[in-house]
This record gives sequence, C-alpha cells and structure tokens, in this order.
Amino acid sequence: MDMYGIELVRHWSDANHVFQQANIRVAGHPRPDLNSELPADFFDKQSAAALEIQAELDKRRADNPDELKFAQLMAWVSADTTTKLNPAAQTAADAILDARLTGTWTAFEVLAGDLWADAINCHPNGLSELKGKKRGTVKGNDDSNSLDGLGVGADDDEGKTVPLKLIQKYKFNLAAHMGTILRAKLSFDSLVRVRDAYRRAFYDDYRDVDAAINDDAIDKLFLVRNLIVHKAGIVDEMFARRTRSVPEFAGLEIDKPFPRDESKAIALIDPVIRSSVRLISAVDDWIANHAD
Repeated sequence: MDMYGIELVRHWSDANHVFQQANIRVAGHPRPDLNSELPADFFDKQSAAALEIQAELDKRRADNPDELKFAQLMAWVSADTTTKLNPAAQTAADAILDARLTGTWTAFEVLAGDLWADAINCHPNGLSELKGKKRGTVKGNDDSNSLDGLGVGADDDEGKTVPLKLIQKYKFNLAAHMGTILRAKLSFDSLVRVRDAYRRAFYDDYRDVDAAINDDAIDKLFLVRNLIVHKAGIVDEMFARRTRSVPEFAGLEIDKPFPRDESKAIALIDPVIRSSVRLISAVDDWIANHAD
C-alpha cells in the first residue's frame, strides 16, 4: 500500500480513537449502546468532545514529531498487514483516489459551464452573439461540426432561436438570461465542446481566457478521468497513443491498470485547480475591460 493508503489507515485509526475517547467523556463508555435511550444532546456533545480531543492530539503531535512518526509506522504495519490479508483494502484505496480524480473533473466541468453562462448573463452584448472566429490558440476546434444543435458560426444565426416559453419565463426580458438560455443549448460534457463554447463567446482580447481553458493539465485530467470511467482504469491503445508525448505517462503498458497513488493524483488535480482559478480571473477581467 502506498503512502496515501497508509495515511488513510492512520486517519481512520485516529478517528476511531478520537470518537472512543469522546464517548468516554460524554457517556462514560467507549462504545455506548446506540439502541438505548440516549440524551437528546448526546451527539452534539460527542461532536464537541471529538473536536477538542482531535485538537489536543494534533497539538501533541506538533510538539512531539516522534509521536506522529510512530503513528505513521503503526499505520504502515496495519496497512501492510491488511493488504496482505485482504487485497480488497488496496482496491478501496484506489477507489477513493479515483473518486478524487473524477470528482475534480466534474467540478471543473460544472465550473466551466456555469462560468460561461454567467459571463454571458453579465455581458450579453457581444458574448451572446457567439461570433468568435476559429483560432489556433484553441485546441480541437472544428466549425464544420454542429454542437448539440447550436450550429452557430461567426456569420450564422441558425440555432439562436429562443422558445416562447423561455421568453415568457423571463418575463420578456432576456438581457440578463442569455447565458442561461444558450447554456441549455450546449453540452459541456467534453473538453472539445467546452473549449469551443469559450472560443465562440470570447471573440476578442481572448488570450488569457484561451491560455486558461487550453492548459495541458486539463487535458491530462480529462484523459485519466475518461480512462477511469469508461475503461475501469485499464490502459488501452487509444489512451497510450494520446498520451505518448506526455512524460508523466511514459512507459504505460497496454491492458494494465493506470498506476494511481497520492502523488500522481495531486499532480493531476492541483494544476487543474490553478487553471480554474486563472479561468475565473481571466473571464472576470474580460468583463471588467468590456463594460458597456
């Protein structure tokens, strides 16, 4: 088991210890009978006691690093024994890592779509026209492909019709809702579609927006996320081909599990978080610099 799994075991062990001590403080027993009639404020007191005990534990370990090292050693022994006796424990640790990776992608996907819609809601004049030209700074653009019915090019109004029920919903005032309306016509479930939506909306002064949305880190997480979701994390020929030039993915074997550990997960997740912050900042700056 890698360091991530060891830390999981340590935190689980700490949590078990903390709540047992909290139960002793509150109920006088490490494992009170939850089926019996407990005081109405038992769980509130238990939570408060657990927080106090955890703070005491953290302070003690901060003052005495050897205690933390000992806890990590005990966790390693426990983790090593657990995985040898029960290999499913490593599978569980991998599943938690997979959830972090796929969850981060989902968060980015939602952020990108909502930010795009809110930007157009704030600045419908210009952005809602979706008149951005095809440009080399955006990956994977192809104006010949219609995106989910929104086949709108630079000089094409097809697909911009708005259903009457939406006009009525917004009380015949669409100015502050154009992003929401157009968002419903687009799918942000693939990286090509996300980037194309930004390319179409941000028609000028787009350098910072393009740089953020086209960060290679986003591609890496997207590919790994797809591998986990669609291939159960097993490297296939397509993944190997698409990541051939990525040093971090060198040496991957076809039909073998994609190697996951804490350091690899952090290396995939953290840059995407930073790119997301850059994207928010770039969009905010664009709106501020294009005030009507």
